[in-house]
Amino acid sequence: VYRRTTSAPNEQWQMDHTLLDVMILDDRQQPVRPWLTIVLDDYSRAIAGYAVSVSAPTAEHSALAFHQAIARKRNPKWVVSGLPDILYSDHGSDFTSTRIEHVCLDVHVRLIHSRIGVPQGRGKIERFFRTVREQFLVEVTDTSSEDLAAAGVDHRGALLELNRLFMAWVETEYHRRTHSETEAPPLARWEDGWDRLGGLPALPTAAALPEAF
Repeated sequence: VYRRTTSAPNEQWQMDHTLLDVMILDDRQQPVRPWLTIVLDDYSRAIAGYAVSVSAPTAEHSALAFHQAIARKRNPKWVVSGLPDILYSDHGSDFTSTRIEHVCLDVHVRLIHSRIGVPQGRGKIERFFRTVREQFLVEVTDTSSEDLAAAGVDHRGALLELNRLFMAWVETEYHRRTHSETEAPPLARWEDGWDRLGGLPALPTAAALPEAF
């Protein structure tokens, strides 16, 4: 089975969603399973951007996750950023929307969708979702709506806490643990790739960002 492998960081990013097997409160104070949107660098397997939401993915959610991915991060330890050559996704309605198409046109990124029924290359992001289930979610305890209400936690607090826990896991565990396929930690492989190229990731112009987002 042929699976395309990129040769440099930011050559191709993948974006996809998964429904997390954990419960938090929505804006009606009802327990729901949140959605996780991920932007993954194909070469290093590093996380360029993400979003957690209590509602089903939309084109706007995907655009916001992509915006976070390309922008410089406030966290100095999360350096993955820049413009990819290619953004690769499936045929979900949010990814095939004119919103995402216009965003990619404005920042000069090629948008490519996997062929229907032949999701070649998407196994990498599916593997990451499996890692999330097996390594991150086992540390996050399901909490009932009654427990959350008794603790005085509203839906915003629950979502912020899940965001905080996920970012801490990415930063301290996932990005620094040796990946079994690349045989290097994702963050180190992303940085080493740029050292080998002798350059820096391309960033969007100041004019392109407001136009796109």
